[in-house]
Amino acid sequence: MPITSSPSHRNMAPRRSEEQAIQRACVEWLRHCVPSARNGGPVITAVNPVPGKSPAVAGMSKAMGMRAGAPDFVMCWKGRFIGIEMKPPKGVLTPEQKVFHQDITLAGGLVHTVRSLDEFRDLFAVLGVPTREAKAA
Repeated sequence: MPITSSPSHRNMAPRRSEEQAIQRACVEWLRHCVPSARNGGPVITAVNPVPGKSPAVAGMSKAMGMRAGAPDFVMCWKGRFIGIEMKPPKGVLTPEQKVFHQDITLAGGLVHTVRSLDEFRDLFAVLGVPTREAKAA
């Protein structure tokens, strides 16, 4: 059954689609502009990027240790854990995301919510992550 046929998902589909587009743009930028850890950059990966899992798959994920509210990206940079949550411009954190983000902070990590490719790029600049982007003249 398609995700959009479920009443609980019907209102979320456009926002998810917008969030996915932002995340895909960020992944493309990462692939082209941020060096790997072996070349002086961070270790970064997306966390469970497939929305709208069936109840069976969601249950299996939970049984295997996945926790609701995890950030969309997790990164290690200079020994620091950093979570990055992607949201569309008007998107809001779920209660589970708020709790997970608080837990990251309590454990000494950093967590950021970004709403565009520009914010994502700015975050990397603030963190001091090197990039291969051309410098403006």
